[in-house]
Formats: sequence, C-alpha cells, structure tokens
Amino acid sequence: MQPSSSTPSTSAVGVSMQPSSSTPEATMQTPSASTAEVWLAFHTVTFYHDVINTRVTNDPSEVERWINVMEYIHQGNLHKLVVGLDLEWRPNLTGDRAQDNPVALIQLCVGHQCLIFQVLWASSVPDSLRTFMGNPRYTFVGVGIAEDARKLRSTYWLNIEHIVDLRTRAFSMFRDERFFSVSLKDLAEIVLHKVLEKPMEVTLSRWDNKRLSFSQVKYACLDAFVCFELGRTHTPGFYNFSPSSGLTQTNYRSTLFLRHAKKRLPTSETDWFRDKTRRLLRLRREGLSTVREAIVELLQAKESGKEKMKLNRPCAVIISCVVLLCAASQLGFCREEEGQGMLRMRTSRLGGIRDSLGNQNGGVIESLARFAVEEHNKKENALLEFARVVQSREQVVAGKLYYLTLEAIDAGKKKIYEAKVWVKPWMNFKKLEDFKYSQDSPSFTTSDLGAKLGIHKLGWRVVPVHDPEVRDAANHAVKTLQQRSNSLFPYELLEILLAEAEVIERSVKYQLLLKLKRGMKVEEFKVVVHKNREGKYYLN
Repeated sequence: MQPSSSTPSTSAVGVSMQPSSSTPEATMQTPSASTAEVWLAFHTVTFYHDVINTRVTNDPSEVERWINVMEYIHQGNLHKLVVGLDLEWRPNLTGDRAQDNPVALIQLCVGHQCLIFQVLWASSVPDSLRTFMGNPRYTFVGVGIAEDARKLRSTYWLNIEHIVDLRTRAFSMFRDERFFSVSLKDLAEIVLHKVLEKPMEVTLSRWDNKRLSFSQVKYACLDAFVCFELGRTHTPGFYNFSPSSGLTQTNYRSTLFLRHAKKRLPTSETDWFRDKTRRLLRLRREGLSTVREAIVELLQAKESGKEKMKLNRPCAVIISCVVLLCAASQLGFCREEEGQGMLRMRTSRLGGIRDSLGNQNGGVIESLARFAVEEHNKKENALLEFARVVQSREQVVAGKLYYLTLEAIDAGKKKIYEAKVWVKPWMNFKKLEDFKYSQDSPSFTTSDLGAKLGIHKLGWRVVPVHDPEVRDAANHAVKTLQQRSNSLFPYELLEILLAEAEVIERSVKYQLLLKLKRGMKVEEFKVVVHKNREGKYYLN
C-alpha cells in the first residue's frame, strides 16, 4: 500500500521588516544572524487516512502561539503528552566531517497538528520553546533523538529534558537487537504497517532554503508525524492508545479501572493489588496472557491458598466487574465497514492466531504457499506441484508465522499438506518451519462451499465468485456452450455475476449466472454445473 497522494492547500503571510542585503541561497545563514522578514505558511498533508495540518514559519511569536494552543487542547493530559520531534539541516556533500551544518528546521508534531520552525531564518529562539522542550512532563520521541538533542543543545542552547528513542522502544517490544540500527521508515512499516516514502532527492535537498517546496514540507511533516504515531501507540501511560498498540479499547479501559480501584483499598490490600496489577501488565506486555486470563489466574491462586491476603467485599465486587468486562472483550466486538457490508472482528493481540485477511489464492498468501512447496522440494528432493491454498492463518511473533493448509499434486494425485512459514518483512526474511502431509485431497474441499465438510445445510448457498473451483466450473460451462452452439463467434467469459452451490452426497452442484460476450453481443446465461467425486465437471 502506498501513501495517499497529497494536494497542497497552501496560504502564506509575509511581513517585510527591512530590506535584505544578501541572497540566502548563495550565502550560508548562521543561527545568530537576524532575518529580514517573517512568514507563515499553512499546508495540508495527507498520510493514508490521516490529515495533518502543518504550519511553516520563521516567526518566534507563531511558535509561541502554536505551543499555547497545543497545551490548551491537551491541558487535561499534559503529564502524559507525547511530542514527535525531528530535525533537518543542509546535507554535507563535501565529505568534510569538520563541517557541521547548523539545524535548519525543527519539526514538532502533536496529534494532527505539525509545526515546522525554520529556526535558521528566525530572529531568535522563543523562550516558550525552551520551556516547552525543558518540561520534564512532556515526552519527546524520535529516531536517533539523543543525537538531535545534542545538536540542538550545541547550536541553539535548547535542552530537551525527557527523550525516548523509538528504536529502544521497539527493542523492548520485539526483543531483537537489530532494532537498534533500523530507520524511521523501517519502524513505520514494521509497527504501523504503513509505507513512509523518503525520496533521495528530497532527503539531500537544500533544507536551509528560505522557501521550502511542498515536497520538503511533506517530508518534514511526515517524519515528525510518524514519530508521534509510534510514540503515541507504544509509550506506556499515554492517554490515547490505538488498536495498533496491541491493546483493545475495552482492555485499556479495564486497566484504568484497575488502577482507579486500588486507590480505594486499605494499605495492606493496596500493596497486594499493586503487585498483582504490575504482574498483570507485565504479562500482557510480553504477550503471555490477556487481561482476563491474568485476573482469573490471580483469583484462582488466591482461592488455592497461595495468596493469604483476604480481600473485603468491595474489592471482590470490583474484581468481578473487571473480569466481566475483560471476558466481554474476549468475545470480540464487530462493526460494519462503510460501503462494504462486511463485518470485521476486533484486532488480534500479540501471540493470538487468526484467519488471514484477503484472497488466499493470490498475492502474499499464495506466494508464501509456493515458497513452502519449493523449499520442501529442495530439502526432501521431492517433485510436488503447488495447486492452491485451502486455508491460511497467521500469528504475530517477532514478525508473522503463517499456518498454511495447501493442496499440492504428488505423482498426479492431489494431496493436502500443512505448512508453517515464518516471515520478517523488515529483514526480507522467510523460513519454512514445518511441512507435513495431512490427507488426500477430496473431490471438493471446505473452501468450495465456505463451510466445513459434514455440516452443510440443505439447499443452495452463495459462494465467492473468485473461488478457483467456481472459476473452473464457469470455464467448463463456457467451453461446453461453445461446443453445443452453431455460432461462428466464440463465447468469451466477461464476469461471474452470481455463484451458488449445493452438496448432494459426494458431489457438488454449482448454479452460476454468467455474463458472456459473443461477437458484439453481450448476454447473460444461467447454467448448472455438476462436479463429481473424481473432480470432473458436467453441464446440464
């Protein structure tokens, strides 16, 4: 998936202060130099479904105004405020390491509000920015942020009190030392599952220019916004979690309820509850247990005598309510997607196995299945031929582990195999973990009717028109119609409008509505195709 293209919506305000005596593009501006004019430009940057309102300015008063607005909007949660931070400066293309170009841009992002401060062209650094960055309650997040903080301190005497490197946060999540060397682009793809485009011509552009192009504005804005998104969804204690953090909204509310409940307990029971709540949160972070399972485990431990602290009645009521809330969250909540009429279940947690989304016989799933067959053939010196994917499930474990049920042809006979493929997309890593024979392939499988064999309901039921079995039945129908027709023009299958299927003993009957083209004429045909246990098709 590529980021949505952005159409710049820009307005600019310029106020002339005094005539400029030099051309900034030709002469390198120093941080201490005063500027001739101040300006403010507004841009709208789109990144997938997010729209970021971006201000580009060199005016210290506009920086102060933006900070005041952000603190007012988030005044109830300032102690948990996360700020995405990034810097840009003129790239050193001469190879002289002694030349350390000063910071040209300071990008700050909170929510969908981004500020790009052209500090190199500013008359001064506002005191409000020094206070904002020096506030220990605010968390500034970024990739390589320690080096950025050092550069700000050495150039403009700006001190950042509380910084968090997103690579360190990723290491604590995945426990993989290679995360210490990944880029912001890699983190966006691994954690947020979004592609952050960073064109080289923009990366190496003149960031010290007086007027920035929209490509530069978009580049600088998205760097800060993605840092904020990564910090927002993966910083403990922040007030606005999203589903991509691995927590469902219901479980997060339950956690807040737990923290609030322990304040009502006596001192001794508070100690017991605090210790168990910490253990509960640790289990959830490591993906070893869900909230509901952890609480049930604590209650069972208490009943078995492992916990000697006796809870009073209010505490028992509180824990019971939490257990019910978390149990409800385990059932999952559905919502209908707009315009699609499909139901999507809640986001799965780390370690949970779920069905793979999308078409299984096409794209990533099919390529992984073919990879599994090829690897098995290399290891066992076999001659299996891939046929199709019957079922695909996946599990998030430092990447993704795919559980594939696939059909392959062995010596002219179709057979079902079970395969496990481990994928780490950020490393371009694929490994076949397991590949074993399951059973001989029947004349039709569970995917033919979208139901399990042996529990089919009587009568017709709608099946996907893109299913390989349906396509084979439709092609057989078109071929038979052509053989029976006396027309000089061949039939051409344009579309399968509707497909229904019915199981009769050990055979399948398909009822298809086909859109065919013959010469210049387009017609619709309703046909019935039988498939016997040997896998042969017959048109009524």
